[in-house]
Amino acid sequence: MNWFFKRWYYIGIFLILALSFSYYQTSKNTIAFINASIKGQVEARQLFEAGQKIRQGYSLFLAAITLRDDRLLEQSTALIEKEIKLHTLPSEFEKVFQRIKLLQQTNFNQITQKEIVTLADQIETTQLTLKKLEKEKWELIINNNLSLLAAQKTNNRILKYSLILLAIFILAILIINMLKEKIQTQYQNTSLLQESLFKSLSDCVIHCRPSGDIISMNRSAQIILKQKPTDLTGLKIQNLFPQLFDKYGITYTKHNNPILNGLQGTEIHKQTVGCFINLNYLWLSLNIHPVYESGQKKFESVLVSFVDLTEQIKAMDLISDQQKSLQETSKMSSLGVMAACIAHEINNPLSVLKIHAEMIKLNVTSEQTNKEFLIDSAKKIDDTITRIGKIINGVKLHSRDTSNDPPERCNIKEIVDDTLEFSHYKILKENINIITKEVMNLEINCIPAQISQVLVNLIKNSIDAIKELNEKWIEIEIDKNDKTLLLKLTDSGPRISPEIQAKMFDPFYTTKKAGQGTGLGLAISKGIIEKHHGRLYIDNECPNTRFVLELPLLIS
Repeated sequence: MNWFFKRWYYIGIFLILALSFSYYQTSKNTIAFINASIKGQVEARQLFEAGQKIRQGYSLFLAAITLRDDRLLEQSTALIEKEIKLHTLPSEFEKVFQRIKLLQQTNFNQITQKEIVTLADQIETTQLTLKKLEKEKWELIINNNLSLLAAQKTNNRILKYSLILLAIFILAILIINMLKEKIQTQYQNTSLLQESLFKSLSDCVIHCRPSGDIISMNRSAQIILKQKPTDLTGLKIQNLFPQLFDKYGITYTKHNNPILNGLQGTEIHKQTVGCFINLNYLWLSLNIHPVYESGQKKFESVLVSFVDLTEQIKAMDLISDQQKSLQETSKMSSLGVMAACIAHEINNPLSVLKIHAEMIKLNVTSEQTNKEFLIDSAKKIDDTITRIGKIINGVKLHSRDTSNDPPERCNIKEIVDDTLEFSHYKILKENINIITKEVMNLEINCIPAQISQVLVNLIKNSIDAIKELNEKWIEIEIDKNDKTLLLKLTDSGPRISPEIQAKMFDPFYTTKKAGQGTGLGLAISKGIIEKHHGRLYIDNECPNTRFVLELPLLIS
């Protein structure tokens, strides 16, 4: 802004000086025109007077010759000679005068009429020349006067423009000074406001030099670091944070220490670090920004700000533990609902095992042993044991804590098959038809028990929603779109209303009767899918109820 003011200030001065110089030059030319005009008028007047006297001398000379008067002849000759000598005249005047002198010395009786006529013609010619000279002088005077008038007009115009520009310049200076004062006032107010904001910020802020010497810190930083303003002299920020830890508790080295990197000009944005301050271990969200002067490439100072996240992280850990507890509660609730079904599912195969065991015993004790019958019974016993094993694996899969399990490469078809086996009796009991379209062998990176838990929740919700309908079916379809797996679970129920859709993923929201649902199933399922970098949503283009799971595919 100062550069802008100075620029226009100097431009204004230059314009005024340029106009003043132009006015001076024009005035100088005007004076030259005035002098030339005066001189021309004097010369014209002298020439006019000389012409009058020469004409008078010529007339006296002609009269003297006609009257043959010697005294008059001498007077005319003397008058003509005096004027010719006083003024610079063309050479023809000198010739005429020499002719007059010659005739003056001649006797009147010897002068012929022819000579008088010739002399009169010459005198007439000189008279015409004299008139021409006078005319030229007056034309020159008129031209000078016209030039003088034009110069005067130019001077007046320049003077007018100079006064206008001077007035504009003075007005501009006044406006600029007013704006400058206003800007300075605003700058002072802004500086005071910034200082007040700096002091009153809830975030801790430390202003220091690139060497680490602390310039100032706000009240919040003083309270947390327990530093007084008088203690800041000679204090370096490195001494306040001698050791920093990452989120895994590993100590930062000199090469990756955020404070040291920030002092070298590296911007740090919301980096979570741990440190000991006054024997207390704190988690901080650290921000470091270099401060550049206007138009400079080298930073002059560094702003270090941080927020104490210790309580927030403790609260987040507590919430995470509660979420895990709720997730386990929801899981156990599902297991409780399925417990009777699971018992029945295991009891039936055990009955089959007992029957085939009895039949084998009878066959062995009989006189004729049927080998083919024994093989067939053994195969049925093996199949039944395999089925029981799947049911038990399903129970184990859904009952164990998977919060610390790492993601692994899984086939989605196997997860769907295990989930359907786990829910088989519940589906069979409600006489629901399961439709599985061609399930593609696609692989995803996931925690299989958690994806299975989501499918169990969705299947359980579908069963509860359609068990009273005449037409009862659940369809499972797996597809892919570019790099995304799409698992669509559709049931025969109608499309869910927008009002319910807006709230159905909220924790503890349920449309079931009291005691029949916790309202956590969909909320937990949505959280699990988002944790796997996917999406769980309702497809409103389907006329029935359809949930869609989107998960990133593993590309072979």
